[in-house]
Amino acid sequence: MFEGKTFEAIRDEILDLIPDTLDKREGSVIYSATVYIAPKMAELYSYLDVFMNLVFADTAVGENLTRRAAEFGVYRKVATAAIRFADIYDTNGARLDVPIGSRFSIENMTFTAIAKTSIGYFQLQAEQVGTEGNNIMGDLLPIEPIANLGSATLDGIHTPAIDTESDESLRNRLTIRVQKQATSGNAYHYEQWALSVPGIGAAKVIPLWNGPNTVKVILLNDERTQVSPSIVDEVETFIESERPIGAEVTVVSAAPKLINVSATLTLAPGATVEDVTALFSEGLAEYLETIAFITNEVTGQPELIRYTRIANILLDLPPIIDFTDMLVNGSTGNIQPTFEEVGVVGVVDFT
Repeated sequence: MFEGKTFEAIRDEILDLIPDTLDKREGSVIYSATVYIAPKMAELYSYLDVFMNLVFADTAVGENLTRRAAEFGVYRKVATAAIRFADIYDTNGARLDVPIGSRFSIENMTFTAIAKTSIGYFQLQAEQVGTEGNNIMGDLLPIEPIANLGSATLDGIHTPAIDTESDESLRNRLTIRVQKQATSGNAYHYEQWALSVPGIGAAKVIPLWNGPNTVKVILLNDERTQVSPSIVDEVETFIESERPIGAEVTVVSAAPKLINVSATLTLAPGATVEDVTALFSEGLAEYLETIAFITNEVTGQPELIRYTRIANILLDLPPIIDFTDMLVNGSTGNIQPTFEEVGVVGVVDFT
């Protein structure tokens, strides 16, 4: 908006305001005074340009976007801590109970025992927030001595952690809130209720799915894959506290549609099947994420998982020279997911 307010333009504007009867030539007192003022004015205009971008939702970032969204009742989701399971054994290899509140360390993280599931099987909550707590694995070390402790190992995930919501996600939810008017428990209302729960990245609402006064809400997490049962329960509890009386609501995670891929590869010198498999799996996951819960505007059906797009993922990998006999779920056709399915990477078998 203020791109034209450069040093030169401001200098010339000021000089034009001064009568030509006065000496305005370069090196004169008037010109020198102008030269000192114009750069600061140009700097202020540049700040105004930045400021304008920060006050509108489509260009605001960080704290400014947080404050803008809050004006519409949309609040940035904060990072949460992972709750993990842990197997704990004594020095004889038998399961061991430890006091609630016992603290353990692993790499750069600390976990605290918060609940007992069964003998020697505990729920541990990370003291640090963020998704790193979901992925860390290995042996736990007690921070303070625990009598007769032989070993403690992190196991599965009870409640996955989430990272602080990204600007893109918050802006998307704000857009939904403003453009899709939620009133009296309509479909948009259920979508917004579901999206407000940490860990939910997308939601699809099917009204009257099982007759009058029934609503089905299907969920995806922030990575556009299936949602853990604990978060499904959290969404259901929240919707039950907000919905109108009389509606029968079913909340489920999207069902995973495994996408299995096999092919015979011709690799560049030095490349290995293991490395290519990892690269391809990452690319396939990114592609499936982009089409999760997307409805084709022409067919009205969920977006196809296209054989040719998957083939292009293979060809775009530098270590792959060529491939033959590629099959996706055993065929060379497209995959049509249902409204309740989301594609996820299955078995990748390259030779």
